[in-house]
Amino acid sequence: MKSSRKFLFAMLVLFVLFCLLQVNLPKKFVWSPTFSHVDKQPLGCFVFDSVLTQSLPNGYHVTKKTFFQLDQEHAKEKISVLMVVNQQDLKQLDVKYLCNIARRGGKVMVVASSSFDDGRNADTVVGDTVGGGKMEEVSVSDDSHENPFVDELERTFKVKIEDGMYFSLRGILSGLRAHDNDMYDTIYWNNRETMYAVQPYRMFYNMVGGTLFVDSVPKVKRLAYTLSTAGYDYKYDSLYVGDFTRFDTIVDKKERIERIDTFAIKKVPAAVSVPYGKGEVIFVSSPLLFTNYGMLEGNTFVYIFRLMSYLADLPVYRTEAYVKTDAMLVAEQSPFREFIKRPPLRWALYLALLGVILFMIFTARRRQRVIPIMSKPANRSLEFIQLIGTLYYQRKDHVDLVRKKFKLFAEELRKTAGVDISDVNTDDREYLLLAEKTGMNCDRLKKVIRQIRLVLHSEGNISVEEMRSLIDAMDTIVRHAKNG
Repeated sequence: MKSSRKFLFAMLVLFVLFCLLQVNLPKKFVWSPTFSHVDKQPLGCFVFDSVLTQSLPNGYHVTKKTFFQLDQEHAKEKISVLMVVNQQDLKQLDVKYLCNIARRGGKVMVVASSSFDDGRNADTVVGDTVGGGKMEEVSVSDDSHENPFVDELERTFKVKIEDGMYFSLRGILSGLRAHDNDMYDTIYWNNRETMYAVQPYRMFYNMVGGTLFVDSVPKVKRLAYTLSTAGYDYKYDSLYVGDFTRFDTIVDKKERIERIDTFAIKKVPAAVSVPYGKGEVIFVSSPLLFTNYGMLEGNTFVYIFRLMSYLADLPVYRTEAYVKTDAMLVAEQSPFREFIKRPPLRWALYLALLGVILFMIFTARRRQRVIPIMSKPANRSLEFIQLIGTLYYQRKDHVDLVRKKFKLFAEELRKTAGVDISDVNTDDREYLLLAEKTGMNCDRLKKVIRQIRLVLHSEGNISVEEMRSLIDAMDTIVRHAKNG
């Protein structure tokens, strides 16, 4: 007994130590963009949504409704809609109802790092050479009306979001250890088209996201931009970053930039506003900034609030209808995903499952044992009747026994003769019908039934002889009714 107590005490101490160790272990962050309202990891949106809910004056709501549902629910009012995804792939109907929201004065902000693309189309890049003059147009095939692979958002607004740098935490950590300045990039706020002063926002280069390619659309406002060389194109060389640090050092207060090593430095849009109807559609190519990390890191939250100020004059709805659901997020956080990703662990899991199935098959077989001889169940009905009769006899409650018998008697007559005598107000027609069915005298039937009812409604008791005579009379009527 003492040893078992010592064992239980030791197990309890180990359990407490294990819990304390788990609490004090450093938290492990998952750097996977989910943009989920419930995700508290760096690239989720729990903190992002909480801050905007408290900051925006006209309200901020997170919903799973599509553009169609938002358009139908707010058909007579102006709203702002925010969509944050890694890759936008809006269908024709989605773009249709997105346009409906903007047409009546609403605002829509599409934040994505890439668009659906099969690699066979591109748009003309429009921008300004930083050294002065217009950017040189790149000739491309504009087959958006004939090419079915052009996504609907590009077809409607002539804005294409090209893939940028893939987010890699390992690359950021290695760059920080090596003190590499090339791992940084800068987004500049454009002071020509906005009410805010020009301001650079320095961040990791793979947080910048994709690149906006804008066709020749009038009245397009370039809200923010990054710097690039003329020979640099995300589409064809996604691994090349360029010497952005050297570009930043030659930006003076008058936004004058010189040529270095014969490379033309150009402004590549990072956020543009396209007017549509009475409203506008804003395209932003940096979805990783619209996360918990972007809201808490450095001065990027200032850039976020500058962009959100274009939506803040209306109620803002951030839709999660086009991002991964909470169920998918929970599935991704399951430890089994690590087994599936790695072939050795995957085969080990398969073999373990196979072993469990074989174990269940072999142990599920019925093991033979002595089959006992089962006797035929005896009919105990007569014993039960005798027991009940003895109980009534000992209690000497003769009226109650007549009452039970009368219920069975009335039910039997209802089935065999079709006469209901349970009602006190039984008229002469019922007695005549019962007399025809049984072949007995009508007056005698009336007398017997009235005598039984008189006993049932009396509060006294009757003798054994009276009880037997009444029960025998009821049995005689039932027997005649069955024979008649």
